[in-house]
Amino acid sequence: MQDAAIYISKKEKWAFFLSIAIFLLALYQFIDKDNPIPLLGVLSLFSVFILLLDYRSIYFLFFLTIPYSIEFSFSQTLGTDLPSEPIMWLLFGIGILSLITRGLKEKFLYLDNPITILIILHVIAIFFTSLFSQDHILSFKYFIAKLWYIIPFFFLPLNFINTEIVIKLFKVCIWSLAIGIMITIFRHSLQNFTFDSINLVMKPFFRNHVSYAAIAVLVLPFVWAMFRISTNKMGKLVYGFLILLYILAISLSYTRAAMGSIVLAVAAYYIFQWKLIKQAIIASVMVVMIGGLFLYNNNAWLDLAPNFEKTISHDEFGNLISATYKLEDISSMERIHRWVAGVAMVEDKPIFGFGPSTFYSFYKPYTLTSFQTYVSDNPEHSGIHNYYLMVLVEQGIFGFLIFISLVITTLLYGEKVYHLTKSLRDKTLVMASLLCVIIVLILNTMNDLLEVDKVGFIFFFCLSLLVYFGRKTRFDTNLDQ
Repeated sequence: MQDAAIYISKKEKWAFFLSIAIFLLALYQFIDKDNPIPLLGVLSLFSVFILLLDYRSIYFLFFLTIPYSIEFSFSQTLGTDLPSEPIMWLLFGIGILSLITRGLKEKFLYLDNPITILIILHVIAIFFTSLFSQDHILSFKYFIAKLWYIIPFFFLPLNFINTEIVIKLFKVCIWSLAIGIMITIFRHSLQNFTFDSINLVMKPFFRNHVSYAAIAVLVLPFVWAMFRISTNKMGKLVYGFLILLYILAISLSYTRAAMGSIVLAVAAYYIFQWKLIKQAIIASVMVVMIGGLFLYNNNAWLDLAPNFEKTISHDEFGNLISATYKLEDISSMERIHRWVAGVAMVEDKPIFGFGPSTFYSFYKPYTLTSFQTYVSDNPEHSGIHNYYLMVLVEQGIFGFLIFISLVITTLLYGEKVYHLTKSLRDKTLVMASLLCVIIVLILNTMNDLLEVDKVGFIFFFCLSLLVYFGRKTRFDTNLDQ
């Protein structure tokens, strides 16, 4: 029996010979004319074409380099995160092309999934509130930036991810980050692990101790996942060591939110195991509402005003914890200063908000002198340090409710997917994704990190994983059932 011949169309033949001709012409320019630019250009185009044929390799590059992405300023007004943002732009472009070529008919959008629907509504809310923004340029820049998180890390992965690819991607990230952690811990040991040296010893690999701790604690659930699904003693031993290494790194980062999120993530693990997420959500909402009413009634929130002279920064972590309890830590009290302003802004524009990415531009007239600290001038142009309040301030009540609905639906959906999944590997990856989402939600109670490259990518990627595993287990039941 003869082997079947491989059919090559005339267009493919012409494309092949044309490519060879262009390459030879560029090579001639380099050899005879000593001009390398055409050859470099052709090789670059070929490289891009190869990447486009199998863009999964770009994801491996991203997961390899994201732990070390750093801020780079071209000028006082133009900066980016290298190398993460250029890779995200490339994936964003590929995602747009994929959407155009596939249209809405194929699985690209997973439009029958509640998480997908709410993400689309979230994007629509950002666009709509940008139309009513107090600064349209800032808001539409934010809208575009949001898309280059959602399209590359939520929608596009649905085209190719499977269990094996997910495991390989996170192994790349785990080991890449582990190298940076070991170097940082070694350098920190030379400073006797002092609190005031932590930001110094992690440079140039990490921006600051918050960024370092955030990515370490977000990757930690997947280190646990690799430990859980390892089938041999050596794998268990290696990933067991890495779990301890990551926990040590988070502890030595002296980042309170990251350290606390580990404890809460362990609690969340059992909540998901025991199918108690609905009760946990109801309890959390009640605590927030009761706390808000308590502070609002009789103006009890005024009692939180700091003592300006005593509210300072600290060089010892023990002193920082003590100062936090006494409301004398400058970072905590500056947060309250901005939260008070944020609440006043919500009262002023409750429906559509001030517009995405506009908090810094408009919050200072809403601040109260009694809540000011030594850093209230805010030369770093930092935000409100509570993502949920930020959404309420910038996108109004409708944008806020859509985002909260996305969060609640993700947790409810994820719990059902977890209990319906039979494969140990898939079940473990679903739990790791849920714990990662929980950690992001915890970190964002004291920060606004969802648009930070080291946090935003993994949040939306985990949502994509939940959608994928939900489809894989043929999870089509109604969430209300």
